Amino acid sequence: MLLLCAAAAALRLAPGTGSPLAARPRARPVVAAAFRSVDEFEAAASAYLSSLNETARSDPSFPSPLSYKALQSHGRVDLVEGCMEYGGYVSVSRRLGARVTFENSIDAPAAPVLGGGGAEPQVNLVLSAAAKEERLAQQLQRVQQAADDATDGDARAGAPARAWQSSELPPLPLGGGGAASPSPKPEDQGFPFLRLDEAQRGGLLGVVLLLSAGFGRSSEQALPAEVVGSFKLAAVALSVAHLAMAGYGAFLATQSGEAAAAWFVKILLTGFGGLSELTRSTDDKPNEA
Repeated sequence: MLLLCAAAAALRLAPGTGSPLAARPRARPVVAAAFRSVDEFEAAASAYLSSLNETARSDPSFPSPLSYKALQSHGRVDLVEGCMEYGGYVSVSRRLGARVTFENSIDAPAAPVLGGGGAEPQVNLVLSAAAKEERLAQQLQRVQQAADDATDGDARAGAPARAWQSSELPPLPLGGGGAASPSPKPEDQGFPFLRLDEAQRGGLLGVVLLLSAGFGRSSEQALPAEVVGSFKLAAVALSVAHLAMAGYGAFLATQSGEAAAAWFVKILLTGFGGLSELTRSTDDKPNEA
């Protein structure tokens, strides 16, 4: 009975008494805190590397000593936060000469993210309140900087646009104060005998109507014979008058150096309107000379 009591007392020995059955103290992770400078962080990282054995530092089968997973497994959340703050664990490992081994896609460096700052791996960290507040302030600062850069870019892009708009103004005339003579219209540069004014169109329309009413096939069926005969006489008389005016116009055109054949055809179709235009054009030529 005494032996059983002694064995039970031995099992209830306090931790640290040397008993193999004593419970080991559980390691508490180091809570992340912001380093005041990169030198302070690198000193802490170098001390951590020195505390590791040679196998953990050099054996490629082991994870990188400064990888986020390795640091978290050793309870060094402060170094994880420092690596994120000062360029990532790959950059820090290369600066300190530590081995870098990419075990999987989590440890591999992420592609750069547009908009500033490298990509930070999503690792389950135990951050202090100060560290969380500092990281939030940094993110807000990055967003503000990106907004300022976008505003500056828009301002720089708007200046050349305004300059381009001002360069589109027409140049001022140089020389005397008189107004520049208007450029000739396209119709003035063509053949004048090809244009028809209202009077000429009326004369041409009258000839066409009289000829169609007097000599058309449907006129004899729709109109009395006396009316059709009157239209025929009027059409013949108007045609003879146009022919006489066309002959006179061809003579005037020959005297003034104009195209006689063209004016003959125009006056033959339009009558008095075409002859009036030719007369005006021949009267204006001595004034222009």
